[in-house]
Amino acid sequence: MAIALQSERELDHDLQEYVNKLDKNPNGNLAERLTWGQIQEKYPAQWVGLNDIEYIDNDGISIKSAVVYFVNRSKDELGMLQALDLTTARYTAPNEIGELSCFLN
Repeated sequence: MAIALQSERELDHDLQEYVNKLDKNPNGNLAERLTWGQIQEKYPAQWVGLNDIEYIDNDGISIKSAVVYFVNRSKDELGMLQALDLTTARYTAPNEIGELSCFLN
């Protein structure tokens, strides 16, 4: 049992190191709140990681504004970050709806 706990602690430490090394939004100020339209314009047709999201009518779907934390990341990488509850991944193409659903087993 102690071996399994040690491995889990090592995994947690490695994961935390990875997250700490991530270059969060290298193109701008993390504290900048943008509307969904501004996010789509600034980061066209790509996956972004959003935090501090304000939804229209609190519907949990339609984004009014958010802070962009992660750009230039793959869909898989953002999916992992979303599974860890570190961000919400969305695709910015204007006529497409893109949201990663994460299910933990």
